[in-house]
Amino acid sequence: MTKIQGNFRLLMKRAHMLASNDYLACADFEEKVVWHQSGNGHVLCSCPKAIDDGAMPIAVLLVAVPSMSNWYNKLSSLGDYDEQYPRGAFKLKWLLHVGAPSGTIFMEDWERGISTLRYLQQHVSTGEPKDMTMMMKTGNRTELRLRANVFKKRNNSQPVDDVTSKHTVSWNHHDAYNKFIVDYSLDTIDIRDIKGVCVPMGVGAEKAVGGSLCLLSFQASTTLFVSKESFNVVLQSVKVLILNTLLAKTIGDTQASLGAELKAANVFGPVEQAVSLHGGIDKDVKCPNGKDDDGEHSYTVNEDDREHSNAVHVAAPIDNRKGDVLQIEVVSTSKKRKADEIS
Repeated sequence: MTKIQGNFRLLMKRAHMLASNDYLACADFEEKVVWHQSGNGHVLCSCPKAIDDGAMPIAVLLVAVPSMSNWYNKLSSLGDYDEQYPRGAFKLKWLLHVGAPSGTIFMEDWERGISTLRYLQQHVSTGEPKDMTMMMKTGNRTELRLRANVFKKRNNSQPVDDVTSKHTVSWNHHDAYNKFIVDYSLDTIDIRDIKGVCVPMGVGAEKAVGGSLCLLSFQASTTLFVSKESFNVVLQSVKVLILNTLLAKTIGDTQASLGAELKAANVFGPVEQAVSLHGGIDKDVKCPNGKDDDGEHSYTVNEDDREHSNAVHVAAPIDNRKGDVLQIEVVSTSKKRKADEIS
């Protein structure tokens, strides 16, 4: 039976579909994974008993922006509470593969992910995690926005917690953030221990993972399912928490799967230009424009349709003193298909 955390569960229909040979080819899929509801997002975790070495599950939080017709909103996620009353398509669930899904339609995504991981291993920071923030100027106002929908309205009795500012918001946005949290609070990403209990971001979380976390943020465009239920979606703010204690094992496992050498993690270094995964400069991504009128770094990305592009774009300022997380854009677009073409 599909495991339930609170009132959130994976639909039996979807669980059977994912367990089938056409997808993950994993008969005991339901016994190995469980959905957890965390604030405005949902994370897919490995069940403790499915992890041989007793390591803590790796959690992934995805927030998505759909590019589909309203008709396809009912297919927006694998984990709707009730298919008769589907949730909006702005919160989609995705899977973190822990093994190569050989012979399934996910193999292309797996290979792309491994290639991305190989590149990211050269730019992994084990400092304190930061969220991917950006400043937007609208008229005379300057707004603080996150690519993920993680802000919620603060109630009057809710205290202001400096932990979120210290561990989530980039240092160069602290002033704007401190003004923003007068009315809003930030839903942080919870880390779960081996028993599935939430460990809030902060000192406790650092201790739980041996004092070191890696938070990777990137944007991807991909087709979720190649079937009658297919649709295209643009994933934004994919946040992957990787335990430093699992890094060596992760590198070893991926190296064995890829048959290539992966480099050990190191602290972020300065980035001078956009770099393609395959080497060289990507023509569709412009190098940093320096600082704008607000003193913030400015970047320009061409958003046109690029078929068969698998480039990793480095597009964020780095400050080694504060350990800022590198913003990675993983672009893998195929020509968008209309809903009526899919059906």
